[in-house]
Amino acid sequence: MSNDTFKLSTGTLDVPETWEVRTQVTLLEPEDKALVDPKLPPPASPPRANLVISRHAAANTNPAEALRDFLKSSAREIPQFKLLGQESVEFHDGGQGESVALTFPATATVQLAQRHVFRVDDDTMTQIVITVDAYRVDELDTTLMELLKSFHP
Repeated sequence: MSNDTFKLSTGTLDVPETWEVRTQVTLLEPEDKALVDPKLPPPASPPRANLVISRHAAANTNPAEALRDFLKSSAREIPQFKLLGQESVEFHDGGQGESVALTFPATATVQLAQRHVFRVDDDTMTQIVITVDAYRVDELDTTLMELLKSFHP
C-alpha cells in the first residue's frame, strides 16, 4: 500500500465574528476492504473503517482534560460502551495527544470499536476518531493508528 499526503483544506467563507467555527473531515476505506465477520450474516452494507478529524477552538488546555470530558459525556450518552484502555499518543510531527479505545453496539447486530484521540495545538482542539467493526479492533492500534499519527496541523 503506497501512501499519498493529502492536504486537508476547507476553503474560505465569510462568517459573522460571533460564530463558532468547527471543521470535520471524514476518510473511508474502500468498500472492497470492508470485510464481513464470517460468524455473522452479511449486512446490507458492510461497515467500512473510517477516520474522522474534527477541529474547533479549544475549550480545554490539554488533551487529558478533553479526554476526561469525552468519557463523562460518553458514559451518559452511550450506556453500553465498554472501555478498552487509555494511552498517550505521539504524532509523527512530535505533537502529543491522549487517547481512549472503546466498543459499543451500533445496531442489534453490529458492534463497533473506536479510538478517540485528542490533541491541542495553540488554541485549536483536534479530535480524531477511528471506527471499525468490533471484530477488527486490533486494527485500531496498528495500521489505522499509524495513519492517525501522520496528522499534523
